[in-house]
Amino acid sequence: MIFHALPAKKAVWWTAMTACAFILVTETLHRIAGSERDRVVPGWTYDEFIRKVDIPRPAHDIIFVGDSRVGWGIADRLVTDDLREGGDHDAEARNLGLAATRLDVILEFVAHNLKTLRTGGVLMLHYSPAGWFWWQNRIEPPRELMFRDSGNRVETTIDALFGEILTARPTDVQADLGNLYQRLLHGPGPPTVYWKSRTVFADGFVNATLAESDGKSIDPAAYELENYRETYRQAPVDIEGQIARLDRITREFRASGWQVVMFRLPLGSQMLALEAGQDERLEPVPLSKELKIPFLDYAADPRTSGLKTQDQSHLTPESARMIAPILAQDILQLSIDGQH
Repeated sequence: MIFHALPAKKAVWWTAMTACAFILVTETLHRIAGSERDRVVPGWTYDEFIRKVDIPRPAHDIIFVGDSRVGWGIADRLVTDDLREGGDHDAEARNLGLAATRLDVILEFVAHNLKTLRTGGVLMLHYSPAGWFWWQNRIEPPRELMFRDSGNRVETTIDALFGEILTARPTDVQADLGNLYQRLLHGPGPPTVYWKSRTVFADGFVNATLAESDGKSIDPAAYELENYRETYRQAPVDIEGQIARLDRITREFRASGWQVVMFRLPLGSQMLALEAGQDERLEPVPLSKELKIPFLDYAADPRTSGLKTQDQSHLTPESARMIAPILAQDILQLSIDGQH
């Protein structure tokens, strides 16, 4: 009986291997062709973000809130380690950066869902004009994600197993195959720029890679600067109304025992100049004074002058690691100052 069953087992094995190979090849072509542009997000996915908020942690929370600059730039595991080494033994830092999502939207969600809200902590609000007054993304309720979990797990597994293959810049042969695949899916058309892949680092932050569907290299800085120029050509949300919303939310956090701090991560000089050219009401120093919260400007801090961005907007992975002890040092000092 065993010998009679062996060919059938081999057939099943080969069928499974063929199916896996087909999925890998299709997924690779899918990414090279740009068809992943609606599914790869340049930061935490909604379900990852919601789970980071939802997990109860009986500790001293330090929450970093903002857009993808926080998602890419805050190595929360390293910040946690540095805080504990500095004497805050119950510290637990959380990277709650969410790409292209406005600050008040994230804060409202956190205020309604954070299990440690009433225990107090440190709330670090990242400043950027787009992050405070322009982005329009919403946060999906968790129940809307339940039906996508199985698909997300498949995507995550493929990324984990074949990340090096899928994130490498396409070769000429891969680009030709990708263009063919794109034409089969969408018909002939101009090359498209898309987020090809992302990497989740064990240090507590995330990163993403841009690509063009014809396999040509992308200048990330040029792309990001133009993207922000286009954003700032649009009208912002009601500025006075938005400031009033943020004032109300931060007051609620302070009433629950939170220390609220405004900060800005380092930027490239061109992005810094672009954002400084917006409405003077959006400048960080006047905003921090109006909200009555301290402002830590790491874009103008001598300690961070050597840190690099990979696209004028987001810190490189190495810079995200290097700024972690600086953040921890300043948070510890703020806690000391707050006791006096």
